[in-house]
Amino acid sequence: MPHLLAVLASPDQFPAGVRARAAVTMATLLAFIGQCGRPALAAQCVQPFLEDLIPSAVGQLESPACGHRLRKELLGLLTSLVTYFPGHLAPYKAHLLPAVWRTLVQSAQAYLRQAVDSDSLEDEAADSEGGEFSIQTVCYGLFDFVEAMLASSKFRADLKTSLDDLLVYLVLLMQIRQCDTLDWQENPDKFVAEEEIESTAYSVRASAQSLLDGLRSDLAKSTSVALVRACGRLREDLAKARSAGDANWWRRCEALLLAMGASRKLLTKSGGGGFDSAAFVEQLLIPTLQEADYPFLQGRALWCAGRFALYTPPQHLPGLLAATAAALSDQRPVSVRVCAARAVMCYCDHLKAVGQESLLKPHLAQMFHGLSSLAFTQGHEVKCLCMESLCFALPIDPRITAGFEGQLGPLALAMLLKFYSDPVLVDLCLDVFTQLAGNPACRDALRERLLPPMCSILQTYVRQKEEPTADAASDSSAGAAKPDVGPLTAIAIDVLKVLIRGCGDGGCPAELVSSALPLVCQVARCSDDSAVLQNTGECLRALVSVASDLVRQYRDPHSQATGLDLLVACLLKLLDNQAPEAASSEVGMLVCVIFSRLSGDLAPGGQLDLILRACLSKLLATETLTVAQSVILVFSQLCLHHPDHFVSFLSVTPDSRGRPALEQLLKCWLSRQHLFFGAYQLRVTVMALTALLDYCIKTDNPALQTVMLDGDPVDTGQRSTRRAGKQEFKQIPAVVKIYKLLINELSHQAELTEAAAERSAAAAAGLVDEADDDDDDDGDEGNDVEGDGEDAEAADDDDVSERRGGDFFQQLMLASSRCADDGVNDDFCEGLDDEDDDPDVAADPVNRVDLRQHLADFLTRLAQQPFYASFAQHHNPMEKKALRTCLGIQLD
Repeated sequence: MPHLLAVLASPDQFPAGVRARAAVTMATLLAFIGQCGRPALAAQCVQPFLEDLIPSAVGQLESPACGHRLRKELLGLLTSLVTYFPGHLAPYKAHLLPAVWRTLVQSAQAYLRQAVDSDSLEDEAADSEGGEFSIQTVCYGLFDFVEAMLASSKFRADLKTSLDDLLVYLVLLMQIRQCDTLDWQENPDKFVAEEEIESTAYSVRASAQSLLDGLRSDLAKSTSVALVRACGRLREDLAKARSAGDANWWRRCEALLLAMGASRKLLTKSGGGGFDSAAFVEQLLIPTLQEADYPFLQGRALWCAGRFALYTPPQHLPGLLAATAAALSDQRPVSVRVCAARAVMCYCDHLKAVGQESLLKPHLAQMFHGLSSLAFTQGHEVKCLCMESLCFALPIDPRITAGFEGQLGPLALAMLLKFYSDPVLVDLCLDVFTQLAGNPACRDALRERLLPPMCSILQTYVRQKEEPTADAASDSSAGAAKPDVGPLTAIAIDVLKVLIRGCGDGGCPAELVSSALPLVCQVARCSDDSAVLQNTGECLRALVSVASDLVRQYRDPHSQATGLDLLVACLLKLLDNQAPEAASSEVGMLVCVIFSRLSGDLAPGGQLDLILRACLSKLLATETLTVAQSVILVFSQLCLHHPDHFVSFLSVTPDSRGRPALEQLLKCWLSRQHLFFGAYQLRVTVMALTALLDYCIKTDNPALQTVMLDGDPVDTGQRSTRRAGKQEFKQIPAVVKIYKLLINELSHQAELTEAAAERSAAAAAGLVDEADDDDDDDGDEGNDVEGDGEDAEAADDDDVSERRGGDFFQQLMLASSRCADDGVNDDFCEGLDDEDDDPDVAADPVNRVDLRQHLADFLTRLAQQPFYASFAQHHNPMEKKALRTCLGIQLD
């Protein structure tokens, strides 16, 4: 440290490159010392040098001779100090923070002069390791410094005092550069990709948006107030700049609308710091929509208006919707049409959430035409955006949607066949098909359009698999090779599934069943592709679920095999241990649906036992959790509804050692129960365990009483044994193991319920997502190694983490319930759990059971039995606490 400091503090002796390297090395050492978590080491190696380091670093930071590389590395050094040693750095705030602020102002002004007001942005210089340095990298370093201040409670108060000015500069740095304007006009795909929220584009504009996101998250209350004030200042500057003839005034306006639109949820919540949404729409958004000479500005205004749809005065909504629909026409610039497509998503999402979708209906036809035309003529990214917008718009009015099936169906089909290797676009096309197939007014037309090409793909696939030599010979004689339909096969099966599910309560046509059932089973028989086999299982599940009667009646005209015969043969292929492991990851739901819809056709001792033996063989052979859980779901359903058959079947069926398979199955199941995921799967398996335990108690079945499994670990007091993986476990009866698992699940359900209640209470009090506290703490975060102690850390955590819902794992587990509470789609929840969209899951009465109450009632009844002492003797302290807390059962 002293040698590095000597190099850094000697500008006359060492060149800037050497001093920059010294700053990098010093920042690395500081991070190492900080992560060690040893206050004594920090006091010895850091604190003695700060008195000389800070003045030297600050002096060079503000020196006119300081180049971009040195300035960026000095900022990195100061960021490390703020991150790891904020307490040691506190006495130097008065000297440090003004200097960094002046650097931010000067760098922002230089960047705006070079990149926004003109196109004279200097080329990036590179060091010996290929690192590039320019005014942009200095801006990145400044953003990192501000983020470090935001993460430190000792600097957060200083950040609040200058938040107004900081937000003004952040908005200015979000302006579109001159070079971006040209690039985006020539390549609309690049415009769409770089403006996505999830974009990986690295630019000052994107980094400024990311920092604004952090401020909204961690200083919500202060940021909302400061952003409203910054908006007022920027609007005044805009008016002056436009009056003075500044040709770039529109860039500032676009950046302001971007910041306000991105902050819509914060600004409109509980007053949002005095934000007047109606005035914002009337005084800024609506006039800006008339600026046809500035397409990027006009497009941003369309998007922002869509973001504020719920907070727009009702008299302005029809005009804004008409302007959005008109902006999709072919005569408008592509940038305007792209932003209008984003606005369509916002309007459909928000207005549907509050039951005002009728406002959209007069403009739907124009929107459909504009979106389909834009998707047809533009590149990949624009296509994805248009298809996503269509998915939002299609459910608004089924009658209008049906009239556009002839335009949208062929468009989605053409994209599917051309871009079959693009999973994002394929999923969007399938979503469009799902909306059209679920519309009674156009499902028949869509089926007539899609069924022939999909069946043709599957027939070609079967032919190529079964007769490769003959196909090759015919291809050579024809002089041209036939295309390989392998990559399209899994997609074609998915399309068939969409058509089948779309029939819903209206009844599945016999033509669809007679076409899909034998063909899909043929594909499964000759395929070894995991995606094809997995999609085959899902397609067959849809067939059984929607058209079980037609499946039962079906008979193959060539082999005379029944529909059930084909299903069982396909099931056995999916469960074959030689098949790809992923092929059986969803097979459990297929078997359960067959048991539910075709149980009368499965006689015990025949096909039923054949399926169960295949499931058992797969379970005992697999080491993959998803496959094991899927197969265990089958036995869970059997145990839940027919525990006697479950026990009798496994008692007479031998495992690989020739012993009854009951013991092996229980070991596989109970050892993995705590690892299961998915609300439905968890509910079914837990309820099956209660049914099994209840059956065992009532019948005193000896087959269950004799099975012994691993219980709690035995504490030998020898750490070497645990490190060597030789942990010993108490042997307990299987019924006791089940009992302990039920207590554990009750405790888990109670925690989730409590966390949900806390969140609801916080929402009612207006505190959700409010992470900033006007009362500053004296504590700091866990990476501060200055010896402040754990109490300080806990105090600061209260400021940021606790009001967000506490533990992140609990937030994740509660995400699905929060989606339902939000009213508007939440990106955090999107795609997290698809169980609510599964019609088979929704139709199962088990899915509507309150699992916590079910467990509480069962365990309460069990505790009242005279033999309960035989269970109670196996309790550990955590189980006693859970019973006491959740059920009020007091145990010694």
